[in-house]
Amino acid sequence: MIRSKIDQVAHASDGARPYQPSMARVGVGIWVEFLRLVRCGAVRCLAWRQARPLIRFYVSAKFGLAGLSKVAALEYAAIGSAESGGVTINCICPGWVDTALVAPQIAERREVLGVSTEAAIDAMLAEKQPSHRLSSPAEIARLAVWLCAPEAHNITGTAIPVDGGWTAQ
Repeated sequence: MIRSKIDQVAHASDGARPYQPSMARVGVGIWVEFLRLVRCGAVRCLAWRQARPLIRFYVSAKFGLAGLSKVAALEYAAIGSAESGGVTINCICPGWVDTALVAPQIAERREVLGVSTEAAIDAMLAEKQPSHRLSSPAEIARLAVWLCAPEAHNITGTAIPVDGGWTAQ
């Protein structure tokens, strides 16, 4: 599982390997001076101090994603210019996001604690996310869109937490 996740990311990065000093090859016969690769990791890419048992494959894959993004960003950092936009590679690392993946965890908390959905969410977030607020997929998407803008030409190799303060602890 870890290998397949990291291999997918590595193959995507290899497609952008530079063959000329000022341009990157992103496909057969396709060369660019402007390329944005934004990966979605998870807060586990950054929260190494908060690793926990039983999720070793998930955490390992997320660490690999963040690390591979940083290395690839360094490999392509000199391509292009401020005018062309250059090549940037970043990783967004969300904490709790209001998605179908989180819904069963909320339902389980609600049942175990015998509380409302809102109270179950608050109890779940209180453990790690100081803001006590879920992010929305749209918020994560807006950050990804901004990272793709030409003005973001010097933001590369970052793992950006959107975690309500989780990694600040």
